[in-house]
Amino acid sequence: TGLQRPVEGELARAIQHLNATGKPVLALDVPSGIDADTGAVLGVAVRAEITVSFIARKRGLSTGAAMDHCGTLVLDRLGLPEEALANAPYDARLLDARRMATWLPPRARSVHKGDFGHVLAIGGDAGMGGAIRLCAEAALRVGAGLVSAVTRPENIFAINAARPEVMAHSVRDAMEMAPLLDRASVFALGPGLGQSDWSSMVWRAALGSHKPAVVDADALNLLAAQVLVLPPESVITPHPGEAARLLGCDTAQIARDRFAAVRALATRYRCVAVLKGAGTLIAHEQG
Repeated sequence: TGLQRPVEGELARAIQHLNATGKPVLALDVPSGIDADTGAVLGVAVRAEITVSFIARKRGLSTGAAMDHCGTLVLDRLGLPEEALANAPYDARLLDARRMATWLPPRARSVHKGDFGHVLAIGGDAGMGGAIRLCAEAALRVGAGLVSAVTRPENIFAINAARPEVMAHSVRDAMEMAPLLDRASVFALGPGLGQSDWSSMVWRAALGSHKPAVVDADALNLLAAQVLVLPPESVITPHPGEAARLLGCDTAQIARDRFAAVRALATRYRCVAVLKGAGTLIAHEQG
């Protein structure tokens, strides 16, 4: 732990030899060669079958390239009582299924679909209708009360046939978009959106509505090319390539420090940023 420069020389050769043996490796605290803060590989790193990390979790072991090197990750507090760490400072929190389950409490039996919002899914340019259908279906599966979709005319039949619960609409201009945006509580913008003139039109109309949004895929590429202020309470969900375009850098820089990248995204775009990939990271604008 504490490594800050690439592994070189004899130590690098030892790690390469260890990896080449094909035998199971137990890493103690951190697999040698992994930056425990960022998860980046510094030159070369041990590939362990099990990593037993001591005292407290190292944030870097739960994201990025580190996940290919840790194997099964186990925490051993070495007998340190939990209260000893109760007031210790931290800048990241590991989300698990138990914690997230509390965010979706049971619903009362007397509720109806109007109690759970109206999602408008926007996207599906020519040849990419499947993406917006999947987006709309996902919104239904996680519990949205009503889901509509804005897409190209050629996608309407397929959406209606496969997922009739989705209210699918084709639009030609911003005027046709307006009533659909008015009825929506939130919108999801980008799956299969493309970067055509139609794409730019619906993109501008949606972001101009000032309603909370999840912005993904080509909506992010359009945002990288021409910055617009996102509506309040918006969420962007880039993969590393999209994140690099949004920050004006390359994917290698994103990989070197995913924590710094996701915080930079949240700050620059004044939103919640979700940096996808192995060990997805979430950050929100500070202040």
